[in-house]
Amino acid sequence: MLRSATFVKVYFLLLFTFTLLNFAAGQEIVEIKDNIKEHFFTFKQIEQLRDDTGILKFDEVRSPKYSNGFAPSNKIIPLTTDLNSTNWFRIRIKNNEQAKTKFLLEFFDQTIDHITAYIPQKDGTYAVQELGDRLKFEERNLHHKNFEILLSNDSDQVLTYYFKIRSSQSSAAIIVLRSVPWFISYALDEYFYFGIFYGMILVFSFYNLMMFIAMRERQYLYYVLYMLSVALFEMSSDGVAYQYLWPNSIGWNQVSFSFALCAISVFALLFSKEFLIVRKIAPKLNKLITIVVIVRIAFLVVSLLFFRDLLTYKFIEFVPLAVAFYTG
Repeated sequence: MLRSATFVKVYFLLLFTFTLLNFAAGQEIVEIKDNIKEHFFTFKQIEQLRDDTGILKFDEVRSPKYSNGFAPSNKIIPLTTDLNSTNWFRIRIKNNEQAKTKFLLEFFDQTIDHITAYIPQKDGTYAVQELGDRLKFEERNLHHKNFEILLSNDSDQVLTYYFKIRSSQSSAAIIVLRSVPWFISYALDEYFYFGIFYGMILVFSFYNLMMFIAMRERQYLYYVLYMLSVALFEMSSDGVAYQYLWPNSIGWNQVSFSFALCAISVFALLFSKEFLIVRKIAPKLNKLITIVVIVRIAFLVVSLLFFRDLLTYKFIEFVPLAVAFYTG
């Protein structure tokens, strides 16, 4: 009995010691080294503070009252799931003045509306940089689909970076430390594969457009429009459309994906109905498809005019696409 009680005491003592050491260790620091190509900030390397009021100032966030409220991420990628909410993130980087390679920070999620980056300087002050897709594309430091911040790395200090993020849709705070040579290499490869992907879609679309002109059968036209809608949605989602198609149209960039999603569902249904001659074979199913098309378009219009938050509910596409699948 005595041994059991002693064991319990030792167990709780070790648990308390481990917890204390873990707390004392604080936020993990990422060190700049020449051999690092890229590093994703995860778990204890990135801390988050939720600002429900949305009015906290930078100096307030740094004060002990709120600084202690930062908590390490319990996920590999921190998420902001509350629409139009404000979240603060911070990371710590140890500079390496001896490093010969230049580095930058990159935000992977190009759908974030507002990012205010507070970049520490070696004299203790902070420089402020605005990022996000609520700015015109030409205002970015680097003309790339993601958001980048160049690091000066002109000291050997441990510096704390703060980021204020606010978005009208769910977003992921994916922050990556990258060497500039690796960034250039991966960006060139990425855009090359984009070119292949969208080029294939254009080739298929052009072929079916020629078939429509030659045969005058509407299923070919619907298929062309379906393929172009898929391309438009992908380009809107990965940021390429904002870079090349409408770099100055901030408002349209916010909702373009919703038009593309609606078009995918509508033209998938119209193609299925026309290709399978549903009107003659299954008149009731034909009426159902027509109703679903009308309801889907109405949902888009109502969302745009009255309930913008509904545009983020992409799961509703399951209904029209399920009907198209059932038709097949």
